[in-house]
Parts: sequence; C-alpha cells; structure tokens
Amino acid sequence: MRAKALKRIGIGLAIIVVLAGGVLIAARTLDPINVYYKRLKASSPYQYEEINPDLLKTDPAALITIDTAEDVAAARQALLGWIYGTDPAERRVAKLYYPRAGWSHASEILDWDGLGGVAQYYINVRPDLISYAYLLTPLDGNSGPGAGKAVIYHNGMASTFVAARDWLEPLLKQGWTVLAFNQLGYGESARELHCDKQADGSAVPEGVPCLANLQLDLAQLDTPVALHVEPVLAGVDLLKGLGFAQIDALGFSAGAATVTFAAAIDPRLRRTVAAAGILPPYLREGQDELFGIARELAESGPISFLDLFILAGAGEGRAYHQLFNRYDRCCYRNVKGRHYEEVVKKALAGAGEGGQFTVTIDESHARHAISSGGARAVIDFLTD
Repeated sequence: MRAKALKRIGIGLAIIVVLAGGVLIAARTLDPINVYYKRLKASSPYQYEEINPDLLKTDPAALITIDTAEDVAAARQALLGWIYGTDPAERRVAKLYYPRAGWSHASEILDWDGLGGVAQYYINVRPDLISYAYLLTPLDGNSGPGAGKAVIYHNGMASTFVAARDWLEPLLKQGWTVLAFNQLGYGESARELHCDKQADGSAVPEGVPCLANLQLDLAQLDTPVALHVEPVLAGVDLLKGLGFAQIDALGFSAGAATVTFAAAIDPRLRRTVAAAGILPPYLREGQDELFGIARELAESGPISFLDLFILAGAGEGRAYHQLFNRYDRCCYRNVKGRHYEEVVKKALAGAGEGGQFTVTIDESHARHAISSGGARAVIDFLTD
C-alpha cells in the first residue's frame, strides 16, 4: 500500500512539474500569454502601462525649432555640416561599391520564402572600414505592392540581418527588393578602428596603441556619424543605379537611429520606418540608454531629436513612421512615442514642406522584434 501511495505521489509530482514547465514555456513563447506574464511581473506601472510622470515635465513643443520651410532647409544644412565636419555644400563624395562573389553565409537565407536571389556588395566607407550590403531580390518582382520598389533594411545590434527573417520575408513575398545592412561591428564588418584622437579630442601619443569601438567610442573617431550613415546613402546610390525610382528604408533597434539620420539628410528616401530603436533623450530611462550616433546627437548635435524626426519626414510624398512594442522585453517600451507625436505632426504640417509623421504602438507581443502584425503595418505604410 505504501509503495502504491508513493508511486501515486511521484506521478502527481511529475504531472505538476510537466504542467509548470508547460506554463513557463507558454509564458515565454506564446505572445498573448507572454504579454500577460510581463505585465503581471512588472516592477512598476511605469514599465509598460503609463509614462513616468517625471518624464512628462518636459514640453516636447519647446524642443522643436523648425517652423517654416526655410527652417527645414537650415536644419538639414546644419545637420549635414555637423555630420561631415565640412562646408555642407561639399556634402559627401559618392562611395564606390563593388559586387562581391561568394558570400559565405548565403546558405543561411536561401530557404527564405519569396527570395529569388542574393548578391553581396561592399562599400568603402574609409580605407580601414568596409560596410557590406546584401541585395535580396524577390522571387516575383513583377507583382504585389512592392513590384519595382526597393527598401533599405538596417539591422540593430547583437545579431545580423539574417535574424530579421520574420519581417523581411513578407516584403520579398510582396515584391520588394531589399538591400540589407548589418550594424557596423556585426557580421563581416570591423568592430573597432584605429583611433583618430583620444576621447578628450587630443592627439593619440605616438606609439600608443588605441582602438575605438564603432558603437561605444565614437568620440575617438573623426566624423563618427558619417561612418554609420554613409553606407545607407551609398546604398541609395546603388539602388538608383539599378533603376529603382522609389526607395524606402526600414531600421530595427539600433538600425532605427541609422535610417532616421539618413532620411533626415537625404530626401531621396521616400518613406522611412524606425522600429523599436529611437526616442528623444528626455523620455529615455533604464535600458533606453543613449549610445552610438544617438548619443552623439544628444551631446553635441545642432538640432534636437524632434527636429531630426521632422527632417526625416519632410518633403512632398515623404513620410516617417515610428513603430514601438509596448511590452518590449528589451527597450523602447511603453507608449512614450505618443507624448510627442502630435506636436511633431503639427510642426511638420506648419513647415509647409509636405510629408507625414506617425507613431504606432504594437501591443500584440513582448519580444524585441517586429511582429507579424508589425510587418503588415510596415507593408501598409510603404504601400501608401
């Protein structure tokens, strides 16, 4: 009898363990349950549910300096001069790009739905830095809303564009050609460069080794923002040369900042989506820390982040869209984009240049990713 009782207890405990494991797996993998789990364990109502009142003391309208079309032009020139460190009229020298045979990781994406082919290009950003671009052509480029159109995709940190399969496949299946970039320092590009100067701006002592991380040590590099933006602009040149008249951009995580800067200085980018990756400094907290080119703008830039958003969308037929995940497990969560959405819209309309600015908050999941619904929203935005 005792043995049978112990056996029943053992079976019961095993069932409990299995059920508990199933609940834990569901909480981490099934989006609706994961959202509920994240909300339940949130350490503060300001994590997901509402914006911290301390962050709302800033009036976003006070951060905008653009009122007229002349202000748009002046702000863009100031931004160009700051990025390149030269007379803005000189702007940039078009970079050379070369097709490169035999990308070693092509097999990682050849089973993507809607993919017809892939070619790799490399862009000489400066003598010691090459950025790689991956041209993904659709299986059927003659039908769907993306037929004859191209979108530049810029990935974030901690992965390469290969991890973006869930939101790049829908674009390919709808006929878009995708030119994909990894964040500098990821994939095949260098992570560090030899320092141009020390962090305080002084010369590096002769014979002293000095390496600057392309994300964390930008103060030790000349024109650091240009290093990140140049590949995107060269990508526009490449796509124009291939005959694409309509070129849009999508940036995810840290890539959101990169495409925002690119769209702000190059009106050839028609519609731009910044997904889960950029906020003005006054709304940042916790894991939304400033780094990379966003920190450069915050510390020494000639315009505000809200002015930057206006420039990214200003122009007839242009638009700039921000997509956030309310319950993002990583960063840029909550509904903070709503705090400045209307004032940026109003300023953009008042400038008289045309263009649009919109914000979407995705509440369907808790991942740091673009959901299936988010991917549909991106396609709808690019199709308009």
